[in-house]
Amino acid sequence: MALTTSSEDQPIGLRAQSLNVAPLAVAELTPTTLQGWRIAQGLDVASLANQLGVGRSTIYRWERRCRFPGPAHLRALARALDVSALDVSAFFDAARLPNPRLEGVPAVGLRALRKAHGMTGPALARMLDIPSHRVYNWERGASRITGPELSGLTKVFALTTEDLRHCLVQPSPRPARKPNFAPPARLRRSRGLSQVQAARALGVARSSLRHWEQGAPPPLGQLRHLALLYGVSVATVATASGVRAPVELRPQSWAAGDLPRVLYVLRNWSQISQAELADLCAVSVATIRNWERGRHQPVARHRHRLETVFRIPPDSLLCAYVAHGSRPAVALNALEAVT
Repeated sequence: MALTTSSEDQPIGLRAQSLNVAPLAVAELTPTTLQGWRIAQGLDVASLANQLGVGRSTIYRWERRCRFPGPAHLRALARALDVSALDVSAFFDAARLPNPRLEGVPAVGLRALRKAHGMTGPALARMLDIPSHRVYNWERGASRITGPELSGLTKVFALTTEDLRHCLVQPSPRPARKPNFAPPARLRRSRGLSQVQAARALGVARSSLRHWEQGAPPPLGQLRHLALLYGVSVATVATASGVRAPVELRPQSWAAGDLPRVLYVLRNWSQISQAELADLCAVSVATIRNWERGRHQPVARHRHRLETVFRIPPDSLLCAYVAHGSRPAVALNALEAVT
């Protein structure tokens, strides 16, 4: 039976050459070719493509072995052409190029060797009279070191060829893995907030919040807002953000008589004015001023309000009061809860 071919059946020269496989001509068809099996089944390209759920161009490329099917399509081809999957696999395997023999020495350990000698990549490239990118390609395993360049490296590092080969094939130690998110981001995630949600609640741009979580110190005014949003103290947010906080922010360091300085620092680091704090505590501004100057000490109800405003453990301010005798046990228990 005479076989005819359309213009679409002409071989794709460029892709066939890239695989070093001669394209199949119609006259060379045998019962062991994909096109021969298709014709023997009375199938045209369109019907086979529809049956397999692929395009006609895919069938043409398979028949010319310019492309290879995956396992699922290979089994489907075998069923559609009524041949074994092994025969179809052998048809494509005949067109696969053998793995080329890799020449040269892998140099994944070059980076560690270079750094041990205090040498940069460009400096090593200049000593070998090669482009800098070639050194970095060696180090990441994209290419191998050949004979002349290997000889040059033995002179640069004053090693024998065997010692150099041993150093080059040893993988460089991986740098310490960075945490997935910084401490400020950990505080945010503990509240179940995304960056978008937290930025919206703070009234800042998302980029600003991202910069703070990447190490940029937030403004002092934002520390209080972050503390309120995350439900922690200002000292906790300051420490997590890498901001050097004064010792007065840590309840563990308070001693009797520290109350005026503690109240002043807590208020300033919370970015609250005396008038604002007076409104929050339902007292006058003069009262706040007297507390910070040590003229008076807050009574119990005002102390509880201050501890709520500054988000510190209940009764922890008692440790900073001027009192006779030992510290109250309740304050010591509050301090132990935060340590």
